[in-house]
This record gives sequence, structure tokens and C-alpha cells, in this order.
Amino acid sequence: MQTKKSPVNVFIDSDLGWDDWCAISLLAQSSATNIVGLSVTGCGEAYFSPALQNALDILNLLECNATVGKGATAPTAYSNVFPSDFRKNVSSLFGYTLQRSSVDPLQLQSAEVVLSNALTAFPDLIYLSIGGFTNLYNYLMNDKYNNLIPKSIVAMCGAVNVPGNINSLFSAAYPTNKVAEWNIFIDPVAAQYVIQYYQDNNLSLRISPLDASYQVPLGPNVVHPLVTHRNQDPLTLFLGYVLSTRFNQSQSEGYPEYFYDPLAAWTIIDAGVNVTYINGDFSVNTDFDNEESSSLGQLTFKANPSSLSCYGLVNSPDAFYTTFLNTILPI
Repeated sequence: MQTKKSPVNVFIDSDLGWDDWCAISLLAQSSATNIVGLSVTGCGEAYFSPALQNALDILNLLECNATVGKGATAPTAYSNVFPSDFRKNVSSLFGYTLQRSSVDPLQLQSAEVVLSNALTAFPDLIYLSIGGFTNLYNYLMNDKYNNLIPKSIVAMCGAVNVPGNINSLFSAAYPTNKVAEWNIFIDPVAAQYVIQYYQDNNLSLRISPLDASYQVPLGPNVVHPLVTHRNQDPLTLFLGYVLSTRFNQSQSEGYPEYFYDPLAAWTIIDAGVNVTYINGDFSVNTDFDNEESSSLGQLTFKANPSSLSCYGLVNSPDAFYTTFLNTILPI
């Protein structure tokens, strides 16, 4: 008789973008994972205050009692930001209204306290970084937490052997940068520090880069089953609306959209033979002398079989789609 595996404890650090909503939902619904905390950054896709409220409301929808922590409101350096129209759209949940959580966002503890509490209770948790590295940078810089460090990170970030996505969003706010990915670009200094810290200390860092994201586009193969499912429970209604809206937006904007953060979350649940990992060492171009550099935030990689850092490529996109739909859709 096969012994049932215990769920993997996951702490999520998020900027509460549309793909984050999907990733959080996937992990909350999966029997393979247990969300033990969620920290919110205001540096990314959503503005800080609505991001906090949306985090609470989504967890309430999911009936997930994970504690939410208030993180950074500004990056470590530079002034890189998502376009304001996009941030407003994301902050409003694309116009969708969720039932309000009873938790008061003004009473939330800091992201650092929430993470340290989670690590005290679950020292072997996986830290899922899907909103940049500012919150983890601030945590690592605080000597108070030197003995409570996440031993393993899974991060959606960077582009290794494919173009970046900075110059393709809402009329290209940064048109000359064709190499960076948003989760690094938003705070390249924090990203470089965290990545180097994990490499120097021989800690596990698994990156799901744009190379993998581009293998799993958002399309009708996922949208249609959600919006036509016979049992339209609250989560199916929400994600069906979100993904159909984002798909239609991307079609009107003239470029494809992808499952960035849900793919990173999926690698915790169900990667196995479906993902090939390439080990090596990473670095981020922080270009301190030139904020307008066309290579600011570029992730570089050098193969190193002995490194505990790696990035993954998807062997079977259908395996991701199947797990996502089977986990999200009600029976």
C-alpha cells in the first residue's frame, strides 16, 4: 500500500496580478500543497492597498486561512513600474467584485513577521516568489531573521534564452529593453541580491523563466472549459471571468498572453518528469550608472552541474493544462 504524501507547505510572495490570482487558487485547491502564509508587495502589477484587500478577498473565496503580511511599497532602487492603466485594471480585479473578507487590512502584520512565523512553524517550507524579490530582500537584510531563512525558493522570473516581456505591455512603456522580465525588472537590485545570496549559501533556487512561460499560452483550451462548466461555483465564475477577460485583452492588444505564475506554482505540485531542469549560476544586470539601460534587469545564466540553482523547461504543456483545470474545476 502506497503511503500518501503530506502536502508541501508553501509561502507565497505576490504582487497580486491576474496570474497570481490563478497561482494562489491552484495551490489552495490542490491536495498536494498547503499555503502557510502570503506576503504582498506594492511594487508590481497592483497598487498596494487594493492588492492587500484583493489578497484577503481571494483567500476568503478559497476558504484559505493563510495569514497575509504587508510588504514593500517601493522597490529597493530605481523607479521601474508597470503602466498605470494596467495597474488600475489589475487593482480592480478587472472589474470583478468578490465578497469582502472580514479581516481588516489595516491590522495586518508586516511581511517579515508573517514569514518568520511561517518558518518557525514550517522550517522546510517552499518560498514561492511570484511578485519580484523586494520583500525577500528586506527580510534577508534584517539581521533579526538570520536563523530563519527559507531553504528553497521557486520563482517566476527572468528570461534565459528568449526575449523579455518589458517592451510588449500596453504600448511598451520601456521600448528599448528587449531582454528583461517584469518580476526582475521591477527591482533588479533586490533580485540580484537574493539570487546571489542563495547561490553563495548553497540553497535551492528553482526558476521558472519566460522560456517556460512561453510554452504555455493562455487560450480557449483553458478559458472555454471554465466559462462553460456545468457547475459555476464562485471560484469557477471568478477565474472564468479573469482568464476570458485577460485573453480578450491580449487579443485586442495584439500579442499572446501566458500562464506565468500558475506555471511556477504547478512545478511545486506536479512537475516530475514534465519539467527538465538545467543547473547553473545566475546573475542580474543592475546597471547602477544607467536607469535607462536597455539591458537593466537582464538575467544571465552559466551552466554549472554542481549548482543548486536551476531553471526549468516544460516537457508537456498539456500536463500543466490538465492539472490546472482538474484542480480548479468543481466535480
